[in-house]
Amino acid sequence: MIHASKTFNREHYDWIAQNENRLGCQLPQPEDFVQGALIGEATITDCVRGHGSRWAMNDQYQYVLKDSKKYDKPIPCKGTIFPLFFEPNLL
Repeated sequence: MIHASKTFNREHYDWIAQNENRLGCQLPQPEDFVQGALIGEATITDCVRGHGSRWAMNDQYQYVLKDSKKYDKPIPCKGTIFPLFFEPNLL
């Protein structure tokens, strides 16, 4: 499951905004991001350092994903970092 955090990471947004041309993307405005919801799913196939992806920041570890799927409609959901646990609001 891919969970969009309830809090907005301005530092990462600013990094992507400064690199839009290199990354080949155009960012929506911060207020247009979905927050506090499950937004999709993917299969994690590996965790590597220095993957070479255009999205990799510095020499951090990155998950390698496949079979990604974006949900048509976000599912409101509380999330926590530890333990990794989601409480979807399915009503």
